[in-house]
Order: sequence, then C-alpha cells, then structure tokens
Amino acid sequence: MENQRDQIQSVLADIKHKQKSELKSSILIISTIGLVGAFLLAYSILQVNRQVESKNEEIAVQEELNRKLEKKLEAQKEAQKYIQEGIFQARHGTLSRAIAAYDKAIEIDPDNAAVYAYKGYALLRRGEVQEAVIFLERSVKLSPNYDSGYYNLALAYWEFGDREKAIQCVKKALELNPGYKELIANDVQFKKFRKVPEFRKLLSQ
Repeated sequence: MENQRDQIQSVLADIKHKQKSELKSSILIISTIGLVGAFLLAYSILQVNRQVESKNEEIAVQEELNRKLEKKLEAQKEAQKYIQEGIFQARHGTLSRAIAAYDKAIEIDPDNAAVYAYKGYALLRRGEVQEAVIFLERSVKLSPNYDSGYYNLALAYWEFGDREKAIQCVKKALELNPGYKELIANDVQFKKFRKVPEFRKLLSQ
C-alpha cells in the first residue's frame, strides 16, 4: 500500500515536472515570437519612414526644379520684350538702340541663342565685323541646329575674310533648312558668294 502511494506520488511528480518544462518551453516560444514580431514591426516602421523620407526628398527636388523652370520661363518672357524692341529698332535703322536692347536681353537670359544672332547681325550691319563673328559663333554654339545663326554667320565670315568658313556655314544652313536655298539665291547679301564654284554648286544641288 505504501509502495503504491509512493508510485502515485512519483508519477504525479513526473507529470508536474513535465508540465513545468512544457510551460517554460511555451513561455520561451511566446517570448521568441514576441521578440521576432517586435523586430519585424520595428523594421517595417523603419522601412516606411525611409520611404517617406525618400518621397519627401523627391518632392523637394521636384519643387526646386519647378521653381528654377518657372524662374527660367519668367526670364525668357522678360528677355523677349527686349528682343522685340531690338528687332523694331534694327528695322528702323537705329542699330545702337537695337544692340542696347539685345544686351539687356542677354543679361536677363544669357542662354538664348537667338539674341546673340540678332546682336551679331546688327553689329555686322554697323561694320563691326569681328564682334559680329564672336556673337554669331556664340549663337550656333548655344544652339548647333540654329539655321538662322549659320545663315548670318556665313555673311560675317565672308566680310571677315574667311571665305572657306563662310561657304561651310551656307552648307550647314542648307542642311538644317533646305528651304533657305531660294532665300539665299535671292538675297543680294550673298551676291558676292556667287563667284565661288562651291557656293554655286550648293545652290544647284
């Protein structure tokens, strides 16, 4: 009887020990899961914060670009007023006023290829050939496909005495705008070019 009681107590002790072990294991598993969950949550929050920061940076960059573009457009609009004033003065033969207007336009919008071409042509008409070449070269450098720039640069190079560059500019202008062929053929400014065989060949092609 006593042995049976001892056996029962022993079995109960084993059961109790197993329950404690299982409880400890469960607590350990739950704790581990909790830690992993907390880590994942913290990582997710960190990733979201990074995405938000990155998006905010993108928005800030875009806003800055928009501000620069808006400023650029305002400058172009303001410069255009002076360009129109310069064209008006040039048509009426007041070249000094025209050049002064173009200078104001350049000051406001220094990347405008057209205004350099306008000023260059005005200088050419006033007999300042070397200065005309400088401004017309600047024009086509800013805009390599600016056909009008090459048109007037050809005239400037001819007056400057560089016949070869003058013909090359005519060729470039015609490549960019084949419609210039008739215009050049009828422009009295190009009359002196006609003694050059290469020029005549360009117009006959």
